[in-house]
Amino acid sequence: MAVLAVLAASALTGVLVVACASSTSGIPASPAAPTAPASASHPTTASSPPGVEGAFGQPLLMPQVAVTATGLYVAWQVSRPGSVVRSELARVDEASGRVEAARRLGAAFEQAVSAAGALWVAASTGSTPAAQTLLRLNPDTLKLTGRWRVGTGGGQPWAAQLLVVAGGGLWAAGGDRLLHLSLPGGKITASIALPGAASSDLSANAAGTILVVGEADSGGRGAVQRRDPTTGALLASHPMMGVSAAPLSPGRSAPPCGSRRPPG
Repeated sequence: MAVLAVLAASALTGVLVVACASSTSGIPASPAAPTAPASASHPTTASSPPGVEGAFGQPLLMPQVAVTATGLYVAWQVSRPGSVVRSELARVDEASGRVEAARRLGAAFEQAVSAAGALWVAASTGSTPAAQTLLRLNPDTLKLTGRWRVGTGGGQPWAAQLLVVAGGGLWAAGGDRLLHLSLPGGKITASIALPGAASSDLSANAAGTILVVGEADSGGRGAVQRRDPTTGALLASHPMMGVSAAPLSPGRSAPPCGSRRPPG
């Protein structure tokens, strides 16, 4: 099943990349979504995407795909090209591409994973402090059910994964900090600082017994670390340049069009 999910994601990404490569002049102008406050009392807004009834074959701007156990999700940029990225996230029918539910995130979509009956979404408002945000959504309706600030620094375009399930909970990478949240409640059980890190990413095996962290400063100097999947305690570290934690299992989001990984 994991192989089929990866093949499905690859095929769908190919369709969207073709659309992404086409001229953006054919994209209907969408007003930039307002910046989402950091309080759950002011949630991101659910919406029906204007002019987009189906995700397949549409000239979407910077599309990304997430194939999860709870469904197929597509995110795309709704703010104007060249402006601060604001994304829309949609749950789509796997056969027809019909949009079943959608939400303006008020931030840039980074990654989505399904765990404990919820859809967990990493979003970023840029490289300013407290830019990384974790959202917990209803996987069917995309209604907001929880919101957390993760860290400072903001993710880099080459970051592979910001969310993994390991150690019986959800790990989130937020630049200079790692958070471990209980499932399904979302209680923070560990908060680990990564001194000097400007970016970080994560990887875990399917069983959730191995946690690998990649962290680097703004110049790409950093380390690949193995950490305890429950407590986050450092078990081993190896210094490297152009660090990114290699994926250990399928299921991560497809990268946006034009994204690149650093050399090294």
